[in-house]
Amino acid sequence: MDVVQFLSLDLFLICVLCTCMVPGVGAKDVAYFLAEEEQANFYLGNVAADADLASEATNPADLNSMKYSFLTQSNNNEENSLVSLFHINERQSSLYTAQQLDRENLCEYKDECVLELEVIARSTSGSLYKKIKVSITLLDINDNSPSFSVPSITRDISEGSLTGFYIPIEAAKDADTGNFSIQYYILEPPSSPFTVGYQEFVDGTYSVRIVLDGQLDRETTSSYKVNVIARDGGEPPKTGVLEVIINVLDINDNRPRFNTQMYNVTVNEDVAVNTTITTVFADDPDQGENGRVTYKLSPNQAEKIPTLFTIDESSGDVIIVGSLIYEPGKSYTIIVEASDNALQPLISQSKVFIHVLDVHNNPPEISIDPLSNTEDSEILENAILDTAVAHITIFDPDTGKNGIVNCSVVNSDKFTLQRFAVHEYKVVLSQALNREIKDRYEVTVHCHDIGTPQLNASAMFVVHVMDINDNTPKFTQQQYFVSVQENKSLTSSVMQVAANDFDNGKNAEVMFSLDSEGQKYFRISETSGVITVNSVLDRETVSQISFSVFAADKGSPSLTGSAQVRMIVTDVNDNKPEFMEDTFEYNLEENNHVNINIGVLVANDKDDGNNSQITYSIHPNYHAGIPFAIMPNGSILATQVIDREAKARYDFTVIAEDMGNPSLRNSAHVTVFVLDVNDNNPEFVFPNAHNNTVVISYQTPVNTIVSTVETRDIDEGMNSRVTYFMKDKNFSHIFKLNNLSGRIVLDKALTVADAKKYTFGIIAQDKGTPPRINEIAMSIVVTTQKIGGDVTPPEVNRQYFLIAVAISCVTAVIAIVIILTICLIKRADRIKQRYSETKDNSDGPLGRQETRKKVSFSIDDRAMTTMPGGRSSAHENHLYPEIPAGSIQVSLKNPDRGHESDSGQGSLDSGDRRHHQLTSLQLHHALLTSPSGSKNRSTVSHMSPPLSGLITHQEADNHSDLSGEANTSDSGRGGSDDDLNTSCILSYSGDFDHLAHSPRGKHTPRGSSKSAGKREELFPLPEHDYGQLNHMKPTLAPLSFGDRFFNYESNQGGLSPVKFGGVSPTGNSFILSGNDDSTTTSGSYVLDHEDDYVDVVRPSRQCIV
Repeated sequence: MDVVQFLSLDLFLICVLCTCMVPGVGAKDVAYFLAEEEQANFYLGNVAADADLASEATNPADLNSMKYSFLTQSNNNEENSLVSLFHINERQSSLYTAQQLDRENLCEYKDECVLELEVIARSTSGSLYKKIKVSITLLDINDNSPSFSVPSITRDISEGSLTGFYIPIEAAKDADTGNFSIQYYILEPPSSPFTVGYQEFVDGTYSVRIVLDGQLDRETTSSYKVNVIARDGGEPPKTGVLEVIINVLDINDNRPRFNTQMYNVTVNEDVAVNTTITTVFADDPDQGENGRVTYKLSPNQAEKIPTLFTIDESSGDVIIVGSLIYEPGKSYTIIVEASDNALQPLISQSKVFIHVLDVHNNPPEISIDPLSNTEDSEILENAILDTAVAHITIFDPDTGKNGIVNCSVVNSDKFTLQRFAVHEYKVVLSQALNREIKDRYEVTVHCHDIGTPQLNASAMFVVHVMDINDNTPKFTQQQYFVSVQENKSLTSSVMQVAANDFDNGKNAEVMFSLDSEGQKYFRISETSGVITVNSVLDRETVSQISFSVFAADKGSPSLTGSAQVRMIVTDVNDNKPEFMEDTFEYNLEENNHVNINIGVLVANDKDDGNNSQITYSIHPNYHAGIPFAIMPNGSILATQVIDREAKARYDFTVIAEDMGNPSLRNSAHVTVFVLDVNDNNPEFVFPNAHNNTVVISYQTPVNTIVSTVETRDIDEGMNSRVTYFMKDKNFSHIFKLNNLSGRIVLDKALTVADAKKYTFGIIAQDKGTPPRINEIAMSIVVTTQKIGGDVTPPEVNRQYFLIAVAISCVTAVIAIVIILTICLIKRADRIKQRYSETKDNSDGPLGRQETRKKVSFSIDDRAMTTMPGGRSSAHENHLYPEIPAGSIQVSLKNPDRGHESDSGQGSLDSGDRRHHQLTSLQLHHALLTSPSGSKNRSTVSHMSPPLSGLITHQEADNHSDLSGEANTSDSGRGGSDDDLNTSCILSYSGDFDHLAHSPRGKHTPRGSSKSAGKREELFPLPEHDYGQLNHMKPTLAPLSFGDRFFNYESNQGGLSPVKFGGVSPTGNSFILSGNDDSTTTSGSYVLDHEDDYVDVVRPSRQCIV
């Protein structure tokens, strides 16, 4: 690099340094960039200023007493060694290099060279103390050239190496990094048959090799000298050169070549022994032992030749070792071999013809004309006999007998001479030719005179037999047996056929083809005979393919040969086992024997051998929870006793896996249905050990279903169908049990005398084989009381009670606080006004004819809280509590009478009457504001305490929107069928006028009152304690008891009505429901203190008023 370029680079790096001195992340981190090889004391920057230390000082005076120093760690040797490379001004914080920095020494093998330092800035007079992290990035410059470890190497390569053969060499090294490191390699000169190949690794090193890119011939070029050049990415690039001398090693690829293929030697018969009569020479261009030629006589020749002649192994001199004997018309033929000295030597042969001359006579001279345009004669191999191939002319200067010459063909039985003239002959064909046996004949014509001694001469010419297309191509095998794997990739080779045609030229060029069957699966190369796959082979479809292969030559006409190919397609495990069904279903009786065989899985695999051998197993996901085992042969065994009642069906997955390598598998779903065995007795649901009693009224109609026997049999089918029998026939005339349905029907009309408890046994028997039975005792209590409906089980009552309490609380808060506080106060004012007007009008005659019903109530608080004998309902659990006489007092006032009719308990004063008027209005308003017909009517639970009973008027009102006689879906009635079935209502008859005018001391038609001054129970209760009946679960058919009755349920808190008019009351509060025939609003009453009160009977479990 020249001075200008160096200065330019220096200025560039300084600019980079100035622009890159930026603070690091945070106020105390500083980063600098420095080019390597800078001189010592090179200024980097002011650490305090670059770190903006002034902004960190709370007291500016601290900055005047700052001292700066490097932080050294006793346990960090690497960082401590970096401190020695720099020095910092203790007062000014100027940072300088302490020496020249070499990046390659400091950060060897690193792509980025970052030197980390820590500087402590502390105030000597203040509390300012900061640690500044300084990172110095050392930038690389192209100061190193690529270099090889040695300048020159020598490598050897065989001349027989193929293209692509490579010679690995050591890669160059460059200490620089990035673009300044080695970028690529080149090879010079480019004219050599070599190129350079290289591969870069992750660590930046290279694998370099010299690759052969052409053919080598040592006999042409025995060595090459090339340069491998490594270049980096600098401008200009630096290079490193490795000189490589490549020696081409010889292989024995050349035969020895004689300088002539035939030697003719004529010698006198009197030639001396050990005389060299000729020298043969053969040349071998190979090197070393591969090119050193030795000679010898061929062992395959006449026996007398080795006795007469020998040859020098090194020089090739042919030497006579025996005496020659002249024989007229005969000559000697010696076959000489030239061989190199390689481990596998190559051999060439040549012939030496030795003619022995008679030294006392002139031999004849022979002239041959081949009758062709070439030096040799030619004849078709199908030529007929006596076809001429050459013309012979004899010249003998002698005269007389020495000049008379006779000629003949001495070395061939295929040709003969026919005299054409005195000294002329023609050579004709004497036997049929076959070029495929021999295509070249060396015909020797021998001539001798008849002088004494005879002299002879010989001449040789070559006859080439010309080919005709008379040979059909023949395959090396007439039948080929080949195995090929199925699914072999297309165009892959499976075999190669070969055919020979002994003809020559075009007649011997063969083209291969397949028949139509073979073309379905394969394709054959016309020239090479390589058979490749043309379509996917599937052994499961075709396991054996037989076809013909043809070889046709290019003669005219063309001849074709054929051979048979039998291709066996071998199996590849490419088929999964296939189950006979997707889902297998098996039946197994419960309580089975362990390891019983319940079925066999069947799967098929189209493959062959081990690939088709299948083993079975349960899917691993089901090993833990399935009581079955799968044998390898597919048998399914039950591994434990199975209970159908625990689980009636098992579903799991099974696997069929072949024994191929790798193996293939398939899965199927198995369902095992567990068949029922009659191993369970019927279990009684009702009656049971805790609830086996039903209570009915003696007034229950005949054919009424009084109860239903319910059982449960966890078996299935006929094993779970239960029939019922009454064990004791003593009561069969009273109750009849349906064997199939279990219904108990009242079979006779009951009287009061039949009121007692009937206990009998019930047998439940299933229809299994053998059948299983169960037995239980059941009681039916016939009471004189009328039972209104099914008795709800205690646990259900408790649920209903909790629901009712919750609804009541919410409804009470909303209804009382919002509605009663506002609406009832306003209505009270209106009632007072209407009361005044009514009283004024009642003084006149028209007033006494008013048809409005004026009802007043006088109810004792103790009426619902006291039991007979003084027992409290809060602590006793009775179904039919006694209500003390006189606890409910009702008076009826006759409008025609001007005075009250005393009920015997005293009359109410005006204050009491006003109090009860307000209370009734409050109840009336709660009834009108509740949703009519709803099952969940709000419960009025915070009414006036004195009110503990309710009179409900349910007389038909066809003119009212809120009719008391509406059906269960009518809003005027309120309540659903369920409400009505569980309700007990004290009905107040609409005929109050009739009650008012009826004679005292007699019951009304409904039996709802006595004469004034007397209290008498309408339905006296028996003395029995029916508290335990609350826990029974009787099933009663609907009885015709009418719509007007009370329904009380006994609970832990005492006596409380369950439902009343579709509303669930709480405590001792009830809902007033009535209708007024003279008004358009059902349930609207005007109470007058002058009205009489009707005595109301106490409510009972079943009472009709």
